[in-house]
Amino acid sequence: MDLRKGLVAKLEEKIIGILMAIALVVGFMQVAARFVFKSSLPWSEELLRFVFEWVTFLAASIAVREKAHVSVSVVVEKLPKPIRRGVGVMGILLSIGFCLAITYYGLQLVKVQFETNQISTAMELPMWIPYLGLVVGSLMMAIRFIQNLFSVIIRNRQNSAMEIKNC
Repeated sequence: MDLRKGLVAKLEEKIIGILMAIALVVGFMQVAARFVFKSSLPWSEELLRFVFEWVTFLAASIAVREKAHVSVSVVVEKLPKPIRRGVGVMGILLSIGFCLAITYYGLQLVKVQFETNQISTAMELPMWIPYLGLVVGSLMMAIRFIQNLFSVIIRNRQNSAMEIKNC
């Protein structure tokens, strides 16, 4: 299990690295073309937008894995420990539901784009490809939240077992 989780994490990071490298090169080419050669690359802005969309959603998944999303914990930290755990689990469950809803509706959007054969203006790329980033990213976030939920449950069981053992 840890091996697969590690492989997926490395794959996510590699894909983001490659996409960021593409964005850097294309962005540099666009600036050079515009200011040095006095013409622009018509496809570059569109490609940059699509790459950043994919990077944003994949990076959000990594942020869930690293527990790096912003949270307001001032009130939660003042609650008793059992209630704090319950609030944490509830937050994770709500996040899973939200990500699965985004995945579902994102799939509907991708399906419409695929069925209508919509293409992008400059690159003539099928529009379902950029929209797929939303689906992949939100699904990966849901999976990461589920992993976090199992981690919380297992940690709570281990803590309970230690408390019983210490009595």
